[in-house]
Amino acid sequence: LRSDPQLRRELAAALRDQGVSISLGEGFVAMPRPNQFPQFNADAALLAELGAPCVNLVSVDADASRAFDNCGRFAELAASHGMRATVEFLPGLPVIKDLPAAVAAVSHVARPDFGILIDAMHLFRSGGSVTDVAHLNAAEIGYVQLCDVPEVSSFSSYADEARFERLAPGKGELPLRELLEVLSPDVFIGLELPKRSAAASGVDIVERLGPAVNASRRLLQERSAWSKRSS
Repeated sequence: LRSDPQLRRELAAALRDQGVSISLGEGFVAMPRPNQFPQFNADAALLAELGAPCVNLVSVDADASRAFDNCGRFAELAASHGMRATVEFLPGLPVIKDLPAAVAAVSHVARPDFGILIDAMHLFRSGGSVTDVAHLNAAEIGYVQLCDVPEVSSFSSYADEARFERLAPGKGELPLRELLEVLSPDVFIGLELPKRSAAASGVDIVERLGPAVNASRRLLQERSAWSKRSS
């Protein structure tokens, strides 16, 4: 896609023809070096061309001041292409490793078009709670990703579980219904459900993702019903 304008045009046309849109552009990883932003800018332009409304940053920089400043640079870059930006936290990162750190980054940047990406696995595995999310301002949450996992992992590598083997909502032990109940109805909710072992065993993508999509829709319907009862 970076090098082939015709391929980009064909993808954009296929998206339009199928009624599909890109909700989030990922893959932006801020390293402790200053020369990434030209490539970030080119990739953001590509995603804007394809209609993505939002791009996400993960920072692996151990320098807190630089990590937070780069969040600001990234937000400005996204805005220059007409997009919002988010920052994602996850356990094991040197600085932006949990919800309080992500809140601090968003506060440092102080832009209405820059928020937190809350991934359910990373939230609960990093020690966060539904109460913590409920205490946030709705404007601080830019995007939410659902999946399910056990409370305690059986994997030796957190990264391997996160990248390759997550569960559909309801198949693990995360309080997803409670999480949804404290979110604004306006927040965009996506799924992050890599299932490499199922793919390798020949299970096609519809069989892998269909049950997860259906389970997520049921959770959203339950949230809607709960909200009507509580009002």
